[in-house]
Amino acid sequence: MEILPMKNTSAKDVADLFYNQWICRYSAPDAILTDKGQNFMSNILKEVCNIFEIEKINTSSYRPQTHSTCERNNKTIAEKLRTCIDANQLNWSDKLPSIAHAMNTSVCTESTQYTPYFLVFGRECRTPIDTVLTEPSKVGTVAKHYIDKLHENLVLARAIARENALEAQKKYKAQHDKRAREISYNIRDKVWLDTKKTEVGLSRKLCNKWQGPYYITEVKGKSTYRLRRCSDDVPIKGLVNVNRLKKFYDPQDRPTNNVDVPTDDEMSDDDDNEEEIAEDGDEIFRTDTQPDSNDPTQNDTQVQRHTNDDRNNDDSDLYLVERIVKAKRINNKMHYYIKWLGFGSTSNSWEPEENIPPELRHEFKVRMDQTKRIKARKTKR
Repeated sequence: MEILPMKNTSAKDVADLFYNQWICRYSAPDAILTDKGQNFMSNILKEVCNIFEIEKINTSSYRPQTHSTCERNNKTIAEKLRTCIDANQLNWSDKLPSIAHAMNTSVCTESTQYTPYFLVFGRECRTPIDTVLTEPSKVGTVAKHYIDKLHENLVLARAIARENALEAQKKYKAQHDKRAREISYNIRDKVWLDTKKTEVGLSRKLCNKWQGPYYITEVKGKSTYRLRRCSDDVPIKGLVNVNRLKKFYDPQDRPTNNVDVPTDDEMSDDDDNEEEIAEDGDEIFRTDTQPDSNDPTQNDTQVQRHTNDDRNNDDSDLYLVERIVKAKRINNKMHYYIKWLGFGSTSNSWEPEENIPPELRHEFKVRMDQTKRIKARKTKR
């Protein structure tokens, strides 16, 4: 592992550093993995990769898991710098070689089980404690025998390290899969997009976490997609990982918007209809939406109640419903506890769902939802 300070991160400086500090020292790699920063996406770095036939791989946008080793090491480097730099923080670059040496000579206990230094040079790095505690070897070594032994150790160590790394990855994957669930989308599906960018001058904490909606135009592999914005059909640059997407549900399709509440015209038409007789019960209700204008309780729901004795009597009494007190299921059917206007609590009664006007049930549901939200806020406090 190399940790190199830079005065700036322009495209030219990044390309120069990559050539001088890596290619010239270790030769050209088969491939490099970078994020989508402008300095890594520049034409000059692409040209360097073309000259040395290096495959350039880019990570998904805002997906640090694809570059997990680098991101985890960045955190470790920052933690170590905080413990050893001066109060003015001006000597941080002087500490980088020592930090790199410490990390290169530390065993990767969670993956390869070897130190990075050993996997590169075939032997452990000699430190001051080694020279003090270990006697110097007095046995002469033939150059060819030493080279053959070194090569054998390197091949064996790298093979073991590869197996250990694969076993560690399987363990991490098993832990991840316990909580993960597979999500997939199809072309033309509408989704929300989780974005980290915010407009200049706006607080990130106060901005909506999900933006969109967008629709999917292309599926790449099992977990990446190309998107276009639904409002103006503008494409999103690059691929988006499935972890940054959430299915979009049209607000017009929500169940709360499909509550069948009669309009004033429909209720007026019902006034001319004959009252229905319940098949099994002794009581039924009919809503009267046009009470007497002189009645001070004209906003309350008027309900007409019949008993077996007055079904043949046209002079039925009208009762006003003050409110629904509570609700529960009785014999797997929803019932509502009615408070009658002008009557005491002893006259309250349970009535089945089909006998309660839809607008009264809807009003009760809205009131209960508001009460639950208030209680939830008080509990958090």
